[in-house]
Amino acid sequence: MSLLTQQPSSLLKKRSFNILRRTRPTTLPDGFYTPPPPIVIPIEALVYPILNQDIIQILPEGIRKRKVVRIFSNVELKEQINKSQFEADEFEYNGESYRVFRLAGWVNVSGFTGYDGYAVRAEAKELSGMGA
Repeated sequence: MSLLTQQPSSLLKKRSFNILRRTRPTTLPDGFYTPPPPIVIPIEALVYPILNQDIIQILPEGIRKRKVVRIFSNVELKEQINKSQFEADEFEYNGESYRVFRLAGWVNVSGFTGYDGYAVRAEAKELSGMGA
């Protein structure tokens, strides 16, 4: 089964998460990067780990060995886009921090209607405000 057609189990339950969303600074005060405070967005989502080897098809080469989760959210998530004013959204799942890296749009699967996305476990140096 392809990763992009993999359906969430109807046994999964929605959980509450807090998304951390940051805007990129438009200026660097005194020449130093100072991250703006995050916007905390409460969401309801289904999140589950991706165990399928097809994950390699959508992962950039530099992050293929990291843990990946699929997230179905009631709120539109932000992924990292070069010219975007936002950084990628971050959230915690099972005690680890994840960053959204791919969005698949609006879906209606297994009784859940919402936004479909993928997130990769973030490394400590990448985190903007969670546990770093």
